[in-house]
Amino acid sequence: MELAGTELGERGKNRYKIGREGVGGDGIGCCAGFNISSIPAEHRQYKPEAILIMLITVIYYILYTPCIISLWKHKSENTCYTLLFFIGITDLSILWMIGLLHGVLALEGAMFCSHPTLIYFTGILMTALWMVESSADLLLAIDRCTETISPWAWEILFSGYRIHIWLLGICMYALHWAFFQKPALFNGMFFVWMFNPYVGYQSVDESKYFVLLHLIHNVVIAISVPSIYLLFTFAFWHKQCHHQAHISHAKKMAFLQVFILSAMNSLASFIYVLMQVMELNQWMITFTHFDWISVHGAPSIVFLLLNKTIRNDCRKMIKNIFGPTKIAGRIFVLIKNIFHLNHVYPQQNAVIVLPTPPNRY
Repeated sequence: MELAGTELGERGKNRYKIGREGVGGDGIGCCAGFNISSIPAEHRQYKPEAILIMLITVIYYILYTPCIISLWKHKSENTCYTLLFFIGITDLSILWMIGLLHGVLALEGAMFCSHPTLIYFTGILMTALWMVESSADLLLAIDRCTETISPWAWEILFSGYRIHIWLLGICMYALHWAFFQKPALFNGMFFVWMFNPYVGYQSVDESKYFVLLHLIHNVVIAISVPSIYLLFTFAFWHKQCHHQAHISHAKKMAFLQVFILSAMNSLASFIYVLMQVMELNQWMITFTHFDWISVHGAPSIVFLLLNKTIRNDCRKMIKNIFGPTKIAGRIFVLIKNIFHLNHVYPQQNAVIVLPTPPNRY
């Protein structure tokens, strides 16, 4: 999900290094002699956008948290809920970085060398999590379409423990990104995370900042997901014409949810592919980052609108916390306690009859 980056040449030099200067190495990514203040802070700050993106992130967290609890309850029922729960955990794990931390850095007008260690390790985790989420979303699309078109093929590929093998493979892919690929770094000049930390400051050879695997990944996501749904649509239409297919309402709604989530991922991947091959205006870059936030936060809205099971679970959770039954119960306990106190402690005007003490003589 980031702008163009680079391989640093040799295998041992393709990552930033932690040293006395912070994160850097080989003159590329090194902060020694880098003067951040050469560009005034007000030219690197995006205050309205930063405040808005942090507010949106908080709203997404509030909406997503009960959905995750519901997905946890139902994750063992079918592979769809297993994958949605896995994706949801990934979404919540990345939102604070691309939403809250991103907003704080944008308010400051920070560059990579402002907080090199923080931004470096955040970039590693963020890049790896994007690979996890987008890959799992592709797997979800394949899972749903396969189950609908060919249940016997779905049984072979995804049923039971097999889905966990697929998820393990995705996690291994993410570890490859974390340990062997260069991370994206925050750039306050453009309100974005990019592989080239010097954009806006120094003229460098952009070919040195190109990560081929990242481009391939985004191209695959942008092309394969729509292709899968087109293939599914054609196959389902063909079966309906021959009266061979029937999909329940529940499966249709599940498919619609998966389609919306996959469409958002495909759109974001497509735009970031454009960013790697051509220059875009700043409004497009800013819009793309808000789209990235929505990829990881908007699923909560989709669930609440289209998934009856999750919606009912969330309604019950809210009712248990803030509902009239809960409030009435608290009022009842309060009244009961007051009534109990009135029996233990006599009122001011009551006549108190004390027992006669025993005669000791």
